[in-house]
Amino acid sequence: FPDKAKDYMISPGQGRFINWLVEMSNSKRILELGSFTGYSAACMLSGYAGVDCRKDVTCVEKIKEYATMLKANVPEANVVNMHALDYLMTFIGDQKQFDFVFVDAGKKRYDAIHDLLIKKEIVRKGGMVVYDNVFLRDQVFDITTLYNEGKQKGMAEKMRSFLENNLEDKRAVLV
Repeated sequence: FPDKAKDYMISPGQGRFINWLVEMSNSKRILELGSFTGYSAACMLSGYAGVDCRKDVTCVEKIKEYATMLKANVPEANVVNMHALDYLMTFIGDQKQFDFVFVDAGKKRYDAIHDLLIKKEIVRKGGMVVYDNVFLRDQVFDITTLYNEGKQKGMAEKMRSFLENNLEDKRAVLV
């Protein structure tokens, strides 16, 4: 794992929450964009006692080393080694739509990802899309972030823009 592995993975609490969302929405076809080594995919695949947990999970990971680990860690997942936007661009309308999409890739590209998910009807009407870390550990709301330099400032501005743009989007409900 890279030194920043803990920054790339969702926490156990987030994993339980995503699992709950998948189970409560009765999602069977799941797409994950940005999978790292598979922890979140494993969380989405695990079922509660007595709950049918047969699911079809497609994980898109652009870094080959991580995709290889993902295949080993979550063998029941369909692993695609490519950039998330490239994968979405190849999606053809007659393909079966996804019930649940977890986006944890290319935070600077969340607007483009969101637009493709909706325009190309990749997620079914009434389906759920969850975006990881849009608040950047509350930096999006912290005015002092605006005065910082470098990557954190740029990311906070991008996430703030993503949230503002999509609050007005009538194609989807942002919560």
